[in-house]
Amino acid sequence: MTRNTDVPGTIAGYHKQVYMACLTLVELKNDNDSIGIECGADVRTFYEDGSKKSCEVKFYKDNFSKYSQEIMKTIYNFYINSNNDKELIFTTNVGNTDKEFFDGWKEGSLCNFEKKRYILHALIKLEETKDDKLKKKLENYNGKPVENMNNVIENLTVAILKHKSEKLEDYINNSHITLDKLLDFSNKLNFNFEDKDKETSIGEIKERIVNTLKTNFKDFTGQIEEKMYRVIMYKTAMLFYDSTITNSLQIYNDGEYKKYVKVSVKDLKEIIINYEKYIDRYSEDILLTRLIEVFDEKEVMNIKTILNNFKDDYEAYESLLKNSSLEINSTTIKYLFKEKNIKFISSAERDVKVERYKRYHQGLGLIGFLMDLDISSLNISKDKVRVTTFYNRQFTITNIDHYVFSKLSYYLKDKSVDNDEIYKYVIKGHFSFLEIIYSHGSGIIDVYKQERSLSLVDYVEFNGINNETYGKLQEISSNAKQNTLILYSGNARSIKLINALAYEIPEKQTVFIVAEDVQSKLSSEFGRSIVEINSLSGDFSEKFELLNEFTKNFDRKIYIIHNYEYFQIPQVENILSNTTAKGFIIPAKTSIKNITNITFEQVIEQLNLTNSYTKENIDHIIFLNRNKKLNEDASSRIIDFVKVISKT
Repeated sequence: MTRNTDVPGTIAGYHKQVYMACLTLVELKNDNDSIGIECGADVRTFYEDGSKKSCEVKFYKDNFSKYSQEIMKTIYNFYINSNNDKELIFTTNVGNTDKEFFDGWKEGSLCNFEKKRYILHALIKLEETKDDKLKKKLENYNGKPVENMNNVIENLTVAILKHKSEKLEDYINNSHITLDKLLDFSNKLNFNFEDKDKETSIGEIKERIVNTLKTNFKDFTGQIEEKMYRVIMYKTAMLFYDSTITNSLQIYNDGEYKKYVKVSVKDLKEIIINYEKYIDRYSEDILLTRLIEVFDEKEVMNIKTILNNFKDDYEAYESLLKNSSLEINSTTIKYLFKEKNIKFISSAERDVKVERYKRYHQGLGLIGFLMDLDISSLNISKDKVRVTTFYNRQFTITNIDHYVFSKLSYYLKDKSVDNDEIYKYVIKGHFSFLEIIYSHGSGIIDVYKQERSLSLVDYVEFNGINNETYGKLQEISSNAKQNTLILYSGNARSIKLINALAYEIPEKQTVFIVAEDVQSKLSSEFGRSIVEINSLSGDFSEKFELLNEFTKNFDRKIYIIHNYEYFQIPQVENILSNTTAKGFIIPAKTSIKNITNITFEQVIEQLNLTNSYTKENIDHIIFLNRNKKLNEDASSRIIDFVKVISKT
């Protein structure tokens, strides 16, 4: 009895597996030829005459050597599960470090002995991981301790195949593995090293699917619109996604996989002929494939992927609204979904799409799409948008008809809650828009997304903060009798640090948070008392007097105000200028530069505080700045630099 347990290890590999299945399907001709996923291989072709072809699809970051574990494992699985298939293909997006060997294999110049030895090497190596007795035997091969297992297995394969001084059965107790099958098996095996990143690899496969559809099925496709090829591709992909889930859960004593779900050429032709039936479901198919197409954060935040996904999503939006004379709002969009029988996994998923379509209707274009990604902020100008993720990765997308800046500006003007001549300001759901108008007439629009919950441990780990500083931050979070001043410089923002500090405040302590707008709100998961004040204009003095009176009965008071024009050290003094001021966490911008060996007293002196109570009421000072950190893969991310100085 066999059970299919080779469910892909990564979502990215799973995604490519499905599109490789689509590509292989459109290359077939006979109606009864079919493709199965998780039928003994990642992608397996079942021909009308009963023959089969197996393909394993792997996604990796680093190039393979010929003895890489994944290649060895694939060869072993092919040999055990697919030995009778007429073709066996190992394909991966990366390159290889043994180019001469694999080029020789591909071109047919590698001798039969080397090919047989290589297959036997893979079989012995995988058996060694399953059999403790074999492992111990190899570890003491020739009576010497093993330093390199691959060298030992190389010597053993030569001894077995060439010198006949060793017998295979003395090492491997598996009746499936015999020497007489090695050459025939090696002749069916091929390797494909693409040497491309994931996005390029999947993008090219999708292109090939569309082009092959046009060539191989021109009698069925006729003169259909270009977009319809993608409708057909997504619908076919959805069939494979459904089949994969089913097949991965099956337990059948069925070597021919007759009971497994497969997709045939006949099924594909039916989709092509009836493509018009699927146009109205195009939006749903894209949604589902996008949900499955979630790579890790780095992969999702790839410019090419973003623009491709935006294009597909916007076309689905246009298709939904085509020929509709209804006034566009939440109710009518939901109505159109229902009318066109577009279904969603949940009402929450539907509502996200409704809000995004409303943003498209308001003219936000790409900006409306980016707002649903894992972004922290957008900095938008006429020619480009700079994206910052929640994990502080940054990249820039050039505006090539992706959005109209003047429409964004008009949107802010129309919806503005503050008519100050310098600022236009709008709150929309979990987002805040702020447009700064310069004297020369051009503007910059910033979009901030409300911060989400972040523990102090996560914050410390992400930013590489040492244990001593971590201990001091824990004390600041827990002690309700002390006041902390966060001094930030440059483009640093204290919201993530404050979020992490607030996360650690004991539940028994009451907390009151003063936020200037949704940009500086803590996560809605935090569940503390919050008041918003508009810091874009006006005198704060009167507001602070009222707030100080109102907050005095709370254990902790947190101010999150980053408008430097209106919130500087004098405002901080207003807050801390009485003897009962306890439990405050307050950020303020600073021009103090050299902090390497600075003392607490020196900082107080440089702040030019005028009130003696203020000086006495500051217990901790946190210096906050932003640094660029190099990741292991040579990419970089922005991290917070934190230094804590406490009163002695």
